[in-house]
Amino acid sequence: MITPHRSERRDSSGAIAGWASSRDRVPIGFRRPRAIGSEHRSLKQEVSLAKIAKAAWVAVFVCGTGSFALEVVWTRILVMSFSATVYVFSSMLACFLLGIVAGSFWVSRIVDEHPNPIRLFANLALGVSGSVLVLALLINAIPPLFAQILASTSQLLPNTQALAGSTLLVSLLLLVIPTTLIGATFPVALRVYTTNVRHIASSTGTLYFANTAGAIAGSLLAAFVAIPAVGERNSVIGIGLLFACAGLYLRFREDPKQPFADPLLRGAVVGLTVLAAIGASLPYRVALNFNQHLEPGTEIVYHGDGVQNTIDVVRSPSGITSLVIGGNVEANNDYIQLRHFILKAHLPLMFVEKPRNALVIGLGMGITLHSLAKHPGIEEIDVIELSPEIRAAQVALQEVNGDILSNPAIRVRIDDGRRYLSATDVHYDLITADPIHPKVSRVGYLYTQEYYQAIRE
Repeated sequence: MITPHRSERRDSSGAIAGWASSRDRVPIGFRRPRAIGSEHRSLKQEVSLAKIAKAAWVAVFVCGTGSFALEVVWTRILVMSFSATVYVFSSMLACFLLGIVAGSFWVSRIVDEHPNPIRLFANLALGVSGSVLVLALLINAIPPLFAQILASTSQLLPNTQALAGSTLLVSLLLLVIPTTLIGATFPVALRVYTTNVRHIASSTGTLYFANTAGAIAGSLLAAFVAIPAVGERNSVIGIGLLFACAGLYLRFREDPKQPFADPLLRGAVVGLTVLAAIGASLPYRVALNFNQHLEPGTEIVYHGDGVQNTIDVVRSPSGITSLVIGGNVEANNDYIQLRHFILKAHLPLMFVEKPRNALVIGLGMGITLHSLAKHPGIEEIDVIELSPEIRAAQVALQEVNGDILSNPAIRVRIDDGRRYLSATDVHYDLITADPIHPKVSRVGYLYTQEYYQAIRE
């Protein structure tokens, strides 16, 4: 009897294993491959795994939607609290990426050995929901918190570095928990979705597709639907409830017959409901930058959330009406501001002989427009305003500008001023332009040489 050499036995064993593994290849998608190291499963078990895989795919899509929606909404909130500096977006993005790194690193140490990864995925989604709903309760506390931290860091660092450092620190304090939990969801979802090492690449690609598709949908819905429709706070509450739906959906797929048998889950649902109710019942407060304050008793006479900015018109007990754009008091009708807006119309008219038409870039409170329309030679005035909410706010400013938009000689166009100047073939005898301070992000192009060349042309 001839006994095979050890190496020959290893080769034959490898050939048998390779032949056997080639017989159970299952296309990746919503059909689940066999678990790594598992024995043959029944058809019922395979169907159950396929349902769990589909649940993971759906939950990853929902989490991607909520994650990018939160980025968009929270950037808007920070812009109104931090004086709209250029550090806001970079700080928010750095916090999100740092949270993804931390969450992925943390969960990678436990996910492979976890006995119930789908429940872990569900609990992470519920944890994100709770932390996001808490954020909705803290929105009004951001400006004073930022002011205190900035005052402390200004004693140690130059102004610019103190501003950038304080923005990053406050963003990190607020976002570290939800972003870390969000970062932990994808590795766990991959663990749930893939149980065959031979299909790990296709499984990862499929989940990335779902997550990225959700991210695209979330960013669009947050910017163009949620914020204009319900405002920043309610958008944050909606995002928190979206993560809660993902978590509950996973728990239901784990145990369809008794999804709420776990008392901890019932307690979590009650807690999330209470947080959402408290956040939704809080009265609206004007979000002002950390270095601006309103008089006690100030009345809100107009509020509008738009794609571009949040607009508020407020009136103080002393009778001063102010226009607040994105957390900044951009204009009011006290003596100093009123003189500025009036002279901006009358002084240029002194240098124009027989002006007939004029262009006003930026409607604002309508004071400059009102002063310009008083000139007897002006026959036509075009107004270019970027935010339709500014135009809508003129209803609350009729006492300030004399209901100027009822003048038939005035035409208001919702457009970008620089784009309009480059596209129109109309020539004006007078153009007034009063851009926001250049420290505010997104307005730097209004201080370029090309912009004033377009005005001159």
